[in-house]
Amino acid sequence: MDTPSLPNVLELGVASTKGAALIVAVRYNRGMIETQVAPARLTRQRQAVLEAVAGRQDHPTAAQVFDSVRGRQPHIAYGTVYNALHYLVHSGLVAEVRRPDGVVSYDRETRPHDHAVCRACGTLADVHVPAVRDGVSASYDAVARETGFTVEQHRVEFVGICPACRSSDE
Repeated sequence: MDTPSLPNVLELGVASTKGAALIVAVRYNRGMIETQVAPARLTRQRQAVLEAVAGRQDHPTAAQVFDSVRGRQPHIAYGTVYNALHYLVHSGLVAEVRRPDGVVSYDRETRPHDHAVCRACGTLADVHVPAVRDGVSASYDAVARETGFTVEQHRVEFVGICPACRSSDE
């Protein structure tokens, strides 16, 4: 089974051992490289959903993923796509991003990164500014001391107006 090339994963493969398939992902986590092995239950439908998310440059909603998959699998149900997205998020192959308007979008990139969000239309853009990520990551111990939380990750959102909305206002 071919797996799509994902920029957030250093390597992604499906291995078979004793008749059981495994998803093997090597990825970044807080500046460290980690290996994740999970039971691979990539049905034909899940594979199609993964390819639909991985093949996009934006952050599609479940409805947009459904439309994309339905073009190749006309009889697929919306619930099947939604359940596949849930499985892929739980498996760490796709990230879930909640926009400020409450709409859930999906991100092919699970490597730590931040987002810029348009307050007019809700468009999300990936932000890879190491100084921001490193500065916030360096604060994990301080946040833990202040709150008692064990900090595992963080999210930074830059909110503003995207180029498309800015040009339509002019």
